[in-house]
Amino acid sequence: MYNLKHTFKQVAKPMIKLAVVAGCFYFIYLKLATNTSVSWNEFSNSLKLIFDKGFLIIIFVFILSAINWLLEILKWKVLVNTQQKLNYKSALKQCLSALTASLITPNRVGDYVAKAIYYPKDKAKKIVGLNAIGQFSQLFITLVFGIMGLIYMYLNFGLNASINLNFIWILVAIILIFSVSKYGRFYINRVKKFYISIPLLSHLKVLGISLLRYVVFSHQFYLLMLIFGLKIVYLPSMMAIFSMYLLASIVPTLAILDWAVKGSVAVFVFGFLHANTFLILEISLLMWALNFAIPALIGSVFVFQYKTSKALAPSL
Repeated sequence: MYNLKHTFKQVAKPMIKLAVVAGCFYFIYLKLATNTSVSWNEFSNSLKLIFDKGFLIIIFVFILSAINWLLEILKWKVLVNTQQKLNYKSALKQCLSALTASLITPNRVGDYVAKAIYYPKDKAKKIVGLNAIGQFSQLFITLVFGIMGLIYMYLNFGLNASINLNFIWILVAIILIFSVSKYGRFYINRVKKFYISIPLLSHLKVLGISLLRYVVFSHQFYLLMLIFGLKIVYLPSMMAIFSMYLLASIVPTLAILDWAVKGSVAVFVFGFLHANTFLILEISLLMWALNFAIPALIGSVFVFQYKTSKALAPSL
C-alpha cells in the first residue's frame, strides 16, 4: 500500500508540473496567435515598428518590464522578511512560478496557492495573509490614482462612470453587511490582528514599492503609445491610463483574459481622447506579453524545479 502511494506521488507530481507548464504555453499561444481582435500578422508588424525605432528603445521597453517584476519580487521579499529571512533568489522563484500557476485561475487565486506550497502547511495562512497584503497595497495605489484619473476624465471629457459607481456602492453595502455579522466581525478582527503584527516600516516599504511599480508600468504603456505614433498629450494620456487600470481591476476575470479586459476598457477610455482603437488594442496585448506572458514562461522553469522540501523556504 505504501509503495503504491509513494509511486503515485512520484508520478503525479511531475504530471502536475507538466500540466501547469503545458497549460501556460497553450494559453499564451492561444492569446497571441488566435485572438480575433488583433491578428498575429498585425501584431508582428507592430513589433517590427518597435524594432524600427532603434535598439535602445527596444532595450528600454524590456528594462521597464524587468524593473516591474524586480519590484514585485522585492515586495514579496520585504513581506516574507517580516516573519523570516528570504533571499532574493528564492523570492524570484516563488513569484514567477506563482505567476505561471495563476494563469488559468480567477483573479489570480493560483498565485496564493503556489506561494503557500513553498512553505510548511501550518504556515500557509500566514503566507496567504502576506500575499493579500501585497495585493491590497497594489490595489490601494491603483484605487488612489484611478479615482484621480476618473475625476479628471469626468470633468474634462464627460466620462460616464455610473456603472462602476454602482458597483462600488454594492461592494460597500456587502462589506457593511459582512462587518456587522458575527462571523464578519470575527474574520475582520483576525485580519486586523495579523495586519497590525506587521511592522509599520514594512507596510510603508510595500506601499512605496507598489507605487514605484505603478509608475513604471503606467509609463511603459504611455511610452508604447508614443512608439506606435499616437500623438496624445501627456496629462490626459496618464489620466486615461490611471482610469483604465482602475476600471479593469474591478472586473473579475481569469489571468489569461487580463489582456482582453484591459484592452476593452482601454478602448472605451481612450475613445474619449479619439485614439486609434486598433493601436490601443495592440498596445494592451503587448503590455500583457511583456509583463505577464514572458515572466510566466520564465516561471515555468521554476515550476519544473519545484520540490516539496522545507529547505526551499524558511520556516515561519
